[in-house]
Amino acid sequence: MPVCLTALMSILKEIKSTLLHFFKRFCHSPLLIGYCVIGTIATYILFNYWGLLTEAVNLLVLIAFAVLIRMMTSKRPAAKLPIHRPKIELIVGILFSVLLVFVIFLIYNLTSIPGLQPLTTSIKNNIETFVNSLGEYGLPAWLTDKLYNAIICLLIQILPTSLLFIFFGYKIREIGLRSNYWLLTAILLGCCILMGPICNQTILLYQQPLFMTLLLFPVDFLINGFPEELFIRGFLLPRFETIFKNPINALVITSLIFNSLHIPSAIANGDSASYAILNALTIYFPSGLLWGYLYQRTRSVLPGALFHTSFLVLGAYFFRF
Repeated sequence: MPVCLTALMSILKEIKSTLLHFFKRFCHSPLLIGYCVIGTIATYILFNYWGLLTEAVNLLVLIAFAVLIRMMTSKRPAAKLPIHRPKIELIVGILFSVLLVFVIFLIYNLTSIPGLQPLTTSIKNNIETFVNSLGEYGLPAWLTDKLYNAIICLLIQILPTSLLFIFFGYKIREIGLRSNYWLLTAILLGCCILMGPICNQTILLYQQPLFMTLLLFPVDFLINGFPEELFIRGFLLPRFETIFKNPINALVITSLIFNSLHIPSAIANGDSASYAILNALTIYFPSGLLWGYLYQRTRSVLPGALFHTSFLVLGAYFFRF
């Protein structure tokens, strides 16, 4: 038998074995089954049959990426990071999640509290003034707008999450900042570029000069990819794993928390509160499950943060019909 055919048969066998593994795990994960059922109902309510079709396609994309991730990490699985005080740290993390949603509401002026709202507005104005001053030194407007958001995310999410890790006595490598699995990360980013044109979404890579994309990528990394992966996957996910016997349960819970953190921005963009909450329950865009699984296999927030950032910069890998 030719060498190439033998290699192909070996890959197909491994894919079959991986799919069987996923099916067994799914059958023994009632929380994931429930999430799929409730998410499908929510998808139908919001998007009707086209939404169900999109969900089905995106779940197939999710499975394909999960197979790729597992196959490329199965020979060198990453060890779990140590958790010092799981229950206390998890309680603090949940409280911070609630506080973060509240702060985002304040930033978007969706709520008003005497004393806090004027302070929030003052901080926002000072940041905007600082960023606009950079424009006087030749920094383009398309970059200053992004820098404003990056500074906000630095203040409300990156710094507080880092302080949580420091407060509980964690070192750099213990918080998931491992520089590993670069080949897998490069392949995932390559998939973004290849899938972008066919996913029917706005992708910056195909709408602007390459140098703009190269400059915006690290800024977007600080806005979406890194802060959300550091907190949701780096802090919350491993602590939920210590509470649940099945790590998939932790994956589902953190995915729902991740979706919930986007409720304020959805309302600020014009969605009703009921629509935003229902949308957070859908499995229409199963990105939280994908990025969480990537963390569970690599035990590093960096692959997920780069993969996350690439979604709107290099190319979307979930469909929107």
